[in-house]
Amino acid sequence: MRSAEELRADALRLRESLAEITDPALKEELASQSLELSQRAEALARLPADPDGIRAEIDRYRRTLASSIDNAQRQTIERMVQDAEELLKHLPTKR
Repeated sequence: MRSAEELRADALRLRESLAEITDPALKEELASQSLELSQRAEALARLPADPDGIRAEIDRYRRTLASSIDNAQRQTIERMVQDAEELLKHLPTKR
């Protein structure tokens, strides 16, 4: 699982590479990827530390997925669900 810091670093690398790219379509694609990574990083950083709070966020993300959103938003939120579920798996369990 990638941390929020790793996602932010990847987004920054993509943003920095945009200056060297001349192909508009490629530039747009990389900018879109950078935005998605940034959004995922911030969502991951905002997740609560407790399992119940993370589950509540996952439920909120899923409600958003059930609403009318565009494909780019849907893809980002689906990945945010995956990130949150992965974090939940790695939390220590209470005894």
